Amino acid sequence: MKKLLMVSGLTALLCGVQFANAGMVFNAGFATPGGHDLIVETDEELEAGAGVYGSFGLVHKRTDSPWSCQAMLGIKVNAVEFTGGEADIRAFPVHLMGFYQHKNFRYGAGLTYDLSIELDITGNNPRTVNFKNAPGIALEMNHLFHKRWFWGLRYTDMDYKEKGSGEKFNASNLGGHVGMFF
Repeated sequence: MKKLLMVSGLTALLCGVQFANAGMVFNAGFATPGGHDLIVETDEELEAGAGVYGSFGLVHKRTDSPWSCQAMLGIKVNAVEFTGGEADIRAFPVHLMGFYQHKNFRYGAGLTYDLSIELDITGNNPRTVNFKNAPGIALEMNHLFHKRWFWGLRYTDMDYKEKGSGEKFNASNLGGHVGMFF
């Protein structure tokens, strides 16, 4: 919890959030498989970095500038059932990104950090696999189809490292989402 509060505070400080120019932002979407397989069964796979996600945060934009800063905290989950059990993975991503807006398009780049990454496996060989918090880089493009609504794509480059063994898994992915400013 301390890490989460520190990251949130630092994010707000780095964005220079001034409440007169700040708004809220929400998005929800899915990240396509692109990373290493964590679970491989006969007909099912669970890949690092893939899943559905939702994020909520602050966006700071001055009215006279095309530049904005956005800080978000979210959750990403993925699950798979297989013969004899099931597996699910969850992480809590934090994003700090800068955006440039040209007409109805926003182009962004920044840092992302997945916190508390955990893989739970049930069935014949139940276990929990914990991963170290994972830093990464994100590139994003959004299309504003209404003053408050947008859809977008985000590419994330990141690796998950297993606690203990240090085994590394590519968790890079391409995500698609819809969102809203309010």
